[in-house]
Amino acid sequence: MLEDAAVDRPDDAAGAVADAAATVDALVGYSLHGPPRGRLAALVELVAERARRVVSLDVPTGVDATTGESPGVAVDPDVTVTLALPKTGLTAVGGDRWLADIGIPAPVYERTGLDYEPLFAGDRWRVPLTTDVPE
Repeated sequence: MLEDAAVDRPDDAAGAVADAAATVDALVGYSLHGPPRGRLAALVELVAERARRVVSLDVPTGVDATTGESPGVAVDPDVTVTLALPKTGLTAVGGDRWLADIGIPAPVYERTGLDYEPLFAGDRWRVPLTTDVPE
């Protein structure tokens, strides 16, 4: 836990990341515009250099959710857990990719005009994403 890592200053993050069994990347997700800059870019580089295992939430920081392009530094996750709907840009991301249910009701999708078939039933809260295209 972060309390156990005693991270009091931003510079302490290097030790916390290096000591952690896994680092969760939730710095910037879907709303990325342009390359990470300043402290954000430094944190992305720190994760790239020091993290043992990285789990990105929704979209890896530094990756465009739609195109998959990385206009600057970007997190290279071992696992990406994307939320609600698949992002087209994740086809360019390595590692395991999962789609996770965050409880959006079907009528919300219907109101947006999306042709959506529920993927989650019972205790199923995630499904693997692949880049396979059905024939």
